[in-house]
Amino acid sequence: SPEWHVRIQAAFQKFTDSAVSKTVNFPYEATPEDIAKVYMLAYHEGLKGITIYRDRSRESQVLTIGEKKEKVEGKLIPRKRPKVTRGITERVSTGCGYIYVTVNFDEHGIAEVFATLGKAGGCAAAQLEAISRLISIALRSGVDLDSIVRHLHGIRCPSIAWEHGHAIISCADAI
Repeated sequence: SPEWHVRIQAAFQKFTDSAVSKTVNFPYEATPEDIAKVYMLAYHEGLKGITIYRDRSRESQVLTIGEKKEKVEGKLIPRKRPKVTRGITERVSTGCGYIYVTVNFDEHGIAEVFATLGKAGGCAAAQLEAISRLISIALRSGVDLDSIVRHLHGIRCPSIAWEHGHAIISCADAI
């Protein structure tokens, strides 16, 4: 319950010098009074920070309440990368410079993603390569493309660029 979110945060907040913030998740049906109660409880418990999220209050959904799907147990084994793939490359402007995103396909769909930063080397280029490798192995293992996009979309970097009237807020967001 939202009350227990606050009480749990209060339990470890008193042993922490810096601020601790916890997101309290509310169902869509939550009333302004429900939210006010949580803020007041947080205040009385001495919390330094708290965040409220109400189901369906954002375009990009964080919390989903509804039917629970049966978990499928087992290990994901990625399909092998074919010797030859075909793909497309797109140049995207980011706050770090241009990145070149290449998406290669095989007979099953997307087989791999490569992203390279126009400025060679460095930590940003290494992180971009790591993200690309993880996307590739996830797709070859059957992870849903929309799920990957949802997880990368909205990741922020201090440097923002604009492309076709849309903010590109990080290299991960650009991919």
